[in-house]
Amino acid sequence: MSLRERIITLIITALLAVAFLGAAGWLFYREFRQIDRYVEEVRSEGMRLADQYLVRVRAIDVALLEYEINKDARSWVQFVNQSRALGEWLNERAGLLSTEEEIETLQRIQVAYIEFIQRARLYEGNRFVADLFVPRRLARAQLENTISRLLSLGNDLSNAHQARLQGLFEQTRRALQFIAVMTLGSAALLVSMLFWQGHELYKRYVAPLRLQMIEQSERLEQQEKMASLGMLAAGVAHEIRNPLLAIKARLYMLRKGVPPENASAQEDAETIHSELNRLEEIVRSFLKLARPPEPHLERKKVDRIVEETATLLQPGLAAGICLEVSAQCNAEAELDEEQLKQCLINLIQNAADSMPQGGVVDIRTSVDRIENHGRLIPVVAMSVSDSGGGIAPDVQKRLFDPFFTTKANGTGLGLALTQRLMLGMGGQIAFQTNPGQGSTFKLYLPRYAEKAPDPAR
Repeated sequence: MSLRERIITLIITALLAVAFLGAAGWLFYREFRQIDRYVEEVRSEGMRLADQYLVRVRAIDVALLEYEINKDARSWVQFVNQSRALGEWLNERAGLLSTEEEIETLQRIQVAYIEFIQRARLYEGNRFVADLFVPRRLARAQLENTISRLLSLGNDLSNAHQARLQGLFEQTRRALQFIAVMTLGSAALLVSMLFWQGHELYKRYVAPLRLQMIEQSERLEQQEKMASLGMLAAGVAHEIRNPLLAIKARLYMLRKGVPPENASAQEDAETIHSELNRLEEIVRSFLKLARPPEPHLERKKVDRIVEETATLLQPGLAAGICLEVSAQCNAEAELDEEQLKQCLINLIQNAADSMPQGGVVDIRTSVDRIENHGRLIPVVAMSVSDSGGGIAPDVQKRLFDPFFTTKANGTGLGLALTQRLMLGMGGQIAFQTNPGQGSTFKLYLPRYAEKAPDPAR
């Protein structure tokens, strides 16, 4: 995924998070208002239900009392109508109640209502049809008790509604808690997604860009050093080479004039000749570092070059140094063979020098992928490992600086020249080290890939 796509994804995720939180908040508020309205409706309905019931019970009681007082047919008809209206109202309410307590209370009311109607009919027709065993006063007391029980059951019905309302309150509270937990959980998930997207964006693009800026700054600084060295090298080479040639010519003449039996003079002459050659080699390396020749890139097998370089160097290494080569990657790269050999020679020689007591220099080739400007590219990797003392942390910072060396007879140009040659071929150099456990230097060159044939041809 490209940087632009990552940023667009992050923006879309943020907008979705805001939209989701807004929608969740609106739904939460709407549900709360809806539940609040419903609770009010239930409360009002419960109050109306109890009030309607009590009004109807009192109405039939008053109608029956008027009939007892007036003893006329109109009062009786009014009582019958009020009783029938209460019965119909009870039948209608039976289908609207939901809790067991409400239904049970209504059934008790219906039983009491039927009993009340049966006892009231004893007064029908302005007469008292008395039971042989039930006196009129006792029948009237029983009727009053039935009326009282009906009124008391009205309070029970109201309490049942209140219990239903309390249950609704608990259910509402749990629903609101669940919605709040889900909203907070969703918000936390979205924030985590945003954080993850931002972290991935930083890790994948921002951090590499910072690293690239640092690397480019270091490269510019290195190039400025190389440019300064180039100018200096040209002057130094011009000023030193002519005196060197003159000195070497005079030394040649002096050596011819020294008698063979004068061993001391012969040794001095040989030492001067050796040091003059070393000085000439330093000047030559200095010129290569400051102004290396343009690489002549050709498609070559890396394994062959590594094996040839190891075979060339093995006889000249110090006693006790063994080269182990594992070159079986069978990969090709576009490179300058002579420059790559020079890089390998520098690394192998440095590895051998880091093991004065002897050891093994492990040389390997492999195929790998490395990150370059935010994308992975296939490369051929050549590693040179030793089992020496490693590189100290303060030395690692200056490892590729020209003329910096920890060797008594070193020039400090080997690694700097290797880095310069690898950059010229489009490659890279890297190292890993553990003080006391050895070091590994790796050379990376872009892997040569065969182009697929054009099917149209």
